[in-house]
Amino acid sequence: MIEFTSLRKAEQFERVKNEGQRFLDEGLEVFIKESDTPGTRLGIQVSSKIANAAQRNKAKRRIKEAIRLLEEKKSIDMVVVVRKTGLEKDLSTIVKTLKKHPSLFIDK
Repeated sequence: MIEFTSLRKAEQFERVKNEGQRFLDEGLEVFIKESDTPGTRLGIQVSSKIANAAQRNKAKRRIKEAIRLLEEKKSIDMVVVVRKTGLEKDLSTIVKTLKKHPSLFIDK
């Protein structure tokens, strides 16, 4: 199970998006970059243009739960950008999508 903290600053998001490995599937764009800080840091972006607050928060809760179900291998920073097609994905689909990322997670 992964314990994670949040990426909070725009510079942190941009650094991960510019320097990290990118993967797009099922309406989720996932960027992962190895980090020098111990542990996992997570940032989630859902545009207010594609969903109202309730839909955005629901998508964020599902992504956080999916991250918790994966096993940590390295210290990483991760940004998940939710596209319109990714808003209504269920938990199992999100977990499968994250496992497809070519870098740092394995199933428990």
